[in-house]
Amino acid sequence: MLTEQAARTLEGQWVKVTGGWSPYQFAENRQPTIDELDKAVSNRPLYIQYVYNRGYLNTLAMKVLGVGTSKFPALPEAEFEKDKQGNYTELIDEYTFTFLRLGALLPAPTPEEEISSLVHLIHDMNRFGLTSVINATSIIGYPEGHKPLETLVRENRLNIRFPFVDIAWDQNSNAPFVNTLIERTTKTAPVSPGQNLHPTMEHGYEYEGMGEALRPEIHDHENFDKPTYIIPKEKMKEYAE
Repeated sequence: MLTEQAARTLEGQWVKVTGGWSPYQFAENRQPTIDELDKAVSNRPLYIQYVYNRGYLNTLAMKVLGVGTSKFPALPEAEFEKDKQGNYTELIDEYTFTFLRLGALLPAPTPEEEISSLVHLIHDMNRFGLTSVINATSIIGYPEGHKPLETLVRENRLNIRFPFVDIAWDQNSNAPFVNTLIERTTKTAPVSPGQNLHPTMEHGYEYEGMGEALRPEIHDHENFDKPTYIIPKEKMKEYAE
């Protein structure tokens, strides 16, 4: 599958698999090896993410990003595995926000590509008979990150219900998520919980409020291959009381 996708991928673009798979769906019943990934995709940078546990870069991707050099930015809590000779093995163990920062280093799709990707996703859900989904959050929050969806709503091309929550994560700001969300939903693009932004479909594009995480400091992360992430008691006390 990766080789086939690489053949369809234009020069200068990446082959990306950002979740949506499990090693247990394959006959080998294991994670891929770096040699296998390099063999499958040798002429395009490759990034694969397994939930929020592991990330894989092929040799070309490491070269493009400058992994192991001053070109590559420091990613807090990221662990690049090395072989016995001290060379990077292209395998990364991380936590949630580190994966998001790594993803932000990769080329972003154009608005047209975003719409095309969303249309393909909706067609797949149509194929399985799904009529509703929950948009749990987007890396680029409301309203900026919703332009592809708004385009489909405006052109009457959205045929499933797409209610959403938002995390209001802003990579360019250290402001608390809650503060950013209040700013966006009261001033930038006012919307209230339960408000449906779809003109004709009931619950078609409905804002449900804030979701997934309130503050990064008290997020419990999702890397279940690592020891339980213990949130410091003083942090919980600070933000819960």
